[in-house]
Amino acid sequence: MVLEQGMSASGAILRWVRDRLLAGRQDYRQIDALAAAVPAGANRLLFLPFMMGARATRWNPDARGVWFGLSETHGTGALARSVMEGVAFELRAALDLLEGMRLGVAGVRAVGGGARSELWNQIYADVLGREVGVPRHTDAASLGAMLLALAATDRSADPVSTARAVNPLVTTFRPEARAAGRYRDLYARYNRLYEALRPVFSSLASPVA
Repeated sequence: MVLEQGMSASGAILRWVRDRLLAGRQDYRQIDALAAAVPAGANRLLFLPFMMGARATRWNPDARGVWFGLSETHGTGALARSVMEGVAFELRAALDLLEGMRLGVAGVRAVGGGARSELWNQIYADVLGREVGVPRHTDAASLGAMLLALAATDRSADPVSTARAVNPLVTTFRPEARAAGRYRDLYARYNRLYEALRPVFSSLASPVA
């Protein structure tokens, strides 16, 4: 059985920042460096990562992306870091739902393009209050498909053990106490912000009379 909590956009939002706001003038490493220079909390800037609506846990197609607290003091680094933090907050909401269903979360693994960012992995660890492991191969979808095919053709008796052998963890990010404490407070504000804006999302989605 597989239980999935999904977001419609995560890493794609940072790509949007790179391509639309920065016109491709900076690559991801440069954006990471700018975001790393900003403290946890992005100088009181919150971001709701619903650029393509909200899937789990909120199931609200009317929700949209929001920067809240934006001022002239915020630069590119704060914008990028707030995006990373907003995605991490929504991931925490998904894990909270699973735990509310009394389903234990055994561990967190980072895969995909975002897993190449040490900063983003550390933000995940701090927001989730959990260790985040990064495997050797972060482009894991095709690798997983191969391992399932091996199991389906009886070439792998234990796909879980095979996966661990083929793609072991190479890096682990652990929560940092100060940042984790800061994020606990911001996560509560993040959820309150969404609830406050939920009726606004619905009204904006309604046809104009």
